[in-house]
Amino acid sequence: AVSEDAMLPENAWMRLPHIAVNGMTNCGKSTLINHILRWTYAAKASSVPGRTKSIDFYCINNRFVLVDLPGYPDPEELAHQGVLKKWEAHWQ
Repeated sequence: AVSEDAMLPENAWMRLPHIAVNGMTNCGKSTLINHILRWTYAAKASSVPGRTKSIDFYCINNRFVLVDLPGYPDPEELAHQGVLKKWEAHWQ
């Protein structure tokens, strides 16, 4: 028997609804995705600010896509100044 996944076009996930998980650096976005998926290691979570550097897509049951975005730095926090400079340089 052919699975339902095998019958879908390769780029079908692009037409599904996308839910972006966005927020400041080190606020728990990846942890939230892991909790929603009930999979500890789906998204790389870390106590180090700025760990997520790429935009990651998770297709959920061919119904919607969770998008894990890199965090944006808090300009008030000195600990995040290095992340802020890298973020600004990357997105300019």
